Amino acid sequence: MKLRQWITVVALSLLVIATVVGLLLTGTQSVLPARTARKNVQPAIVDQKPLQTARKLAALAVTPEERDFAHEAMRLADYDVDLAFANALREAREHPPTPTAEQRELMARNFKAESVVKADQDLIARLTRQLASAPETTKEDIQDQIDVAKGQLELDQDELDDAKEDLLRAGGNPQGKIQQLLQEHEAGAHADAVSTNGVSSADAEYEAHNLAPQVRAWLALHEKRNLLEGARQDALDKIPVLT
Repeated sequence: MKLRQWITVVALSLLVIATVVGLLLTGTQSVLPARTARKNVQPAIVDQKPLQTARKLAALAVTPEERDFAHEAMRLADYDVDLAFANALREAREHPPTPTAEQRELMARNFKAESVVKADQDLIARLTRQLASAPETTKEDIQDQIDVAKGQLELDQDELDDAKEDLLRAGGNPQGKIQQLLQEHEAGAHADAVSTNGVSSADAEYEAHNLAPQVRAWLALHEKRNLLEGARQDALDKIPVLT
């Protein structure tokens, strides 16, 4: 083998080793802080980690094969999270937790605020019916009463919203909290489409004529393909067997 060929082989070998070490170091740095941070984190009501992981991995999809893996992983993860929400709602409905003293106080405040809002709405409805059949001489007075009642309703509705929010934060309304998370999940589902436009840096390097960029691109694409396949398999393993 000629000297030039030996130099090329050695340089390529060093490049591969350096790239692999870089990937390992990057992975270690990104995982260790996350594990440390989890120590003081309370478990979530609904585990959305499968979908969150699938979303992150979907952003790495470049080739058509990777996009297929990403689409399948997203679909299965979304199904897994939907099942988790359904189970959490059923559990909260069938086995509500015993409220604490603070939660009972907030529940009473919430019930009172709901009653006040209902009374405001009933008053507005009654005055509106009166206005429809009232003589012209009294319509202006009734309309003023309606306007005042609507203003009071806005204030009382704000109080009710605050009471509900405080109750949710205190954990006194598990079903409401799960419903809130479910709405956020459904809203986020509309932004889950994997983009297929543009050429990534990995694509550009893979198409480059120099050997070193092509090796880097190959390693990056291989790593991403493994991550996507792992996410897909993890989602499959989480799906319960329905009988």
